[in-house]
Amino acid sequence: MSDPHNNAFRAGGSRVIALRIASAAIGIPILLAVLWIGFWAIVASAVIAAAVAGVETARLIDRKASPLRALTTYGMGLATVPLATTAVFIWARDSTTAATDITVALAIATAMTAIASIVFMLRCARSANGCDQLGAMGTMFGIYFALTLSMAPMTVALDDGAKWLALMMFAVFASDTGAYMVGKSIGARRLAPAISPGKTWEGFFGGISAGMLASGLLAWALNLDVGFIWSLMLGAAISVIGVAGDLLESLLKRRASVKDTGSIMPGHGGILDRADSLAPNFLFIYFVAWNAT
Repeated sequence: MSDPHNNAFRAGGSRVIALRIASAAIGIPILLAVLWIGFWAIVASAVIAAAVAGVETARLIDRKASPLRALTTYGMGLATVPLATTAVFIWARDSTTAATDITVALAIATAMTAIASIVFMLRCARSANGCDQLGAMGTMFGIYFALTLSMAPMTVALDDGAKWLALMMFAVFASDTGAYMVGKSIGARRLAPAISPGKTWEGFFGGISAGMLASGLLAWALNLDVGFIWSLMLGAAISVIGVAGDLLESLLKRRASVKDTGSIMPGHGGILDRADSLAPNFLFIYFVAWNAT
């Protein structure tokens, strides 16, 4: 007897995989070019991504909001966050001998604000009343997302920062792909059915395995100063943090009753759908790279 779960995977999953491969064929060369160009290309990418994320967030909160209204009310507002963080970073780097202390303090403040936004979202989600759940959660998620993006140019400015950023991003991509493939193939036990019914424990561990493999290979290929065991542990941490970011975004989408935040990336959805696992890892990898300098 054929397994209906596997039949569904073959019927719908193969199309999604094809779309994801096509998106990767376009996106990965662009990503590599941005990392190769360096600081200012990362800044521009962070600003654009924050603006698009702002539009997607606004459309989640208000389905009737026009793209222009969403861009002006949320998109441009969120885009100023990585710009402002970059401006403070450049001032600190160019204006004082205590640049390292100031930029690390900026990163810590960013992390604390992002964590406060997450805590607010979770408290709001559990509240029967007392806050406009979707509006408040969406606003705080947008702030959290823009703040974490701000860490990308700061990471690139560190020694081997572009390499660390590349390792993190490709470990996340590998983890997402591994989780999707394993989960769709053999996934049975739900990871968080109330938030994201499609995620399974089998997919979770498949993603961790893929993230560890990618991290180990990239640490070796990029000649990063990290031992093999530590590189595997780093990949595992990146994968787990990515799942947490994914579930946070899924919580917001569940409140908004939508599957995807947008359609800008075929097979993935919107910017928020693709970068939900990356967002908290931008913070994480900054401190990893800073500690390695």
